Amino acid sequence: MNVAFGGGSFQLTAKDRDTHIVYKGRLGKVPMKNAVLKIQGKDHEKIVSPNPISQTEADLVIQHIEEILSEVPNGLRQKIRQPGVVVLSVGINPLWGLEDSAQFDRDRIATELTARLDLDDEALISKDDLQSQVAPYRVSNLLLVYGVMETLDIARVQYVGTQGANAVGLLLSPQYWQVI
Repeated sequence: MNVAFGGGSFQLTAKDRDTHIVYKGRLGKVPMKNAVLKIQGKDHEKIVSPNPISQTEADLVIQHIEEILSEVPNGLRQKIRQPGVVVLSVGINPLWGLEDSAQFDRDRIATELTARLDLDDEALISKDDLQSQVAPYRVSNLLLVYGVMETLDIARVQYVGTQGANAVGLLLSPQYWQVI
């Protein structure tokens, strides 16, 4: 099972015998940040960062993710719940730059998210030693990943990708699926 968190999109891919089940969603790094800004009543064309994000706003974002992911086919939902299924992730790593970021569970994402709510960009830059262009996405990326994991009941994710959108060919490569 693979989940790809991209800059503008989101995909779930599972292999079932000789076929692939794919879901392409309307989530991603930029759409998620813009959704947060919309929830806050801000114009994403004029405001770059949604930070600080409150707990109330975070709860509304999670509801937004749940609504979007209601479109995920039952076949993929069932695949996620099968014993022994490993969920691999490429694209955005919500823990980028933090220790032990190659593997994470829902509780870790929730803890990191909670620790960053109500922080503005300057506080996030200081806390996580971030570059200024990364700060506007730190909390919304955590929200995106937590919302997906919570909604689809994904307990643990193994990050195997790179930051960027180089996963398309990889996800359909037979060699990739042999590793799983």
